Amino acid sequence: MLKKCLFVLALLGLMAVTVHADGPADPNHPGFIKIDGSNADDFGLSKWPIPTTQYWPGSWCYTPLCICEIPVVLKAGMWIRLVDCDKKKVVLEQKDCVSIGYGAGDFPCYSNCITLTFQSNFPFKLGYALSAPGPILTAGNMNVTFTPDTLPAGQNDTQLCVKAKKANLMTAAYGQEVAVAKICVTVVPNL
Repeated sequence: MLKKCLFVLALLGLMAVTVHADGPADPNHPGFIKIDGSNADDFGLSKWPIPTTQYWPGSWCYTPLCICEIPVVLKAGMWIRLVDCDKKKVVLEQKDCVSIGYGAGDFPCYSNCITLTFQSNFPFKLGYALSAPGPILTAGNMNVTFTPDTLPAGQNDTQLCVKAKKANLMTAAYGQEVAVAKICVTVVPNL
C-alpha cells in the first residue's frame, strides 16, 4: 500500500510540473490547458487530447502544442553590387583637347563616359585604382571621375568619365579597339 501511495504522489508531482499547476485556465472549459507566458484569451489552441476517429471506444493522440514562439533575427552586414559589371567598358573617343579641359599641345585627346548602377544597403563613397601600363597611355596622362562620387543606400546611378591626353597612337592599328587601361572601382562606407 505504501508503494502505491508513493507512486501516486510521484505521478501527481510530475503532473504539477508538466501542466500549469494553478488549476484550469478556463473554469467553463476544464479540458483546456493554460500555456505559461501566454496572454491569449483563446484557450482552444491548447486542448489535449484530440480525437482522431469517432469509433468506440475512441482513438486518441497528442498533437504538438506551441508553448513559445521565438523570433529569429538577422544582423545584416554591408552589401553592395555593381550591376552588370562584367559587361561594362569605357570606349574612349577622340575629342578636341580644349573642349575637354586640356591644352592644344596635349594632342591627341580622348574621353567618354558610361553610367554605372549600384545596389547597396549602406551609403558609400566611390574611388578607383588605375592601371595604365602604356605604351599608348600612361596613368599620368589619364583622369577618372565619378559624378556623383557619393551615393546613398538603395539603387543609384553615377557617371564614370575618363579623359586622356598625349596618346601614343604609333603603336596602335587604325580602327581597332585597343586595351589601354583598367579601372578598379573602389568603395568606402560613408557613415
